[in-house]
Amino acid sequence: MKYGFSHENLPVAITAKGTLILTENFHYVDKRGVKHEVYKGFEFDGASINKFFWRLITHPFSSKIVRPAMLHDFGYRFEKRTKEKEDSMFKEMMEFENRLPVWKQKAIYQAVHKFGQSSWDKNRANDKNLATYN
Repeated sequence: MKYGFSHENLPVAITAKGTLILTENFHYVDKRGVKHEVYKGFEFDGASINKFFWRLITHPFSSKIVRPAMLHDFGYRFEKRTKEKEDSMFKEMMEFENRLPVWKQKAIYQAVHKFGQSSWDKNRANDKNLATYN
């Protein structure tokens, strides 16, 4: 399988709540050749970037970050990997995407890695999520 994303542009629609919903199945093949799939109908809120930083970093729905953010959100909610593996895959996807300067990639990764624990814990406490897609 070819390394990278299945679609050049993320196939999404905006919901009435202002979130994004995947309109087709989507996947990423990592450096090891492992396919990470997200299914049509997955709803997410874009990259978790504090509004204060949007002008400095990027908008949460920006094409520069939305594909890695969507797969990362899916992984936090439904995958059985560790937080560290999800965060590392997010970093790998941003590097592959290469649409943001390296300093922004590093800043986003560090923020997710350091401050994502509460999201991780909330999703792990709700284990019924894991049964939904696995």
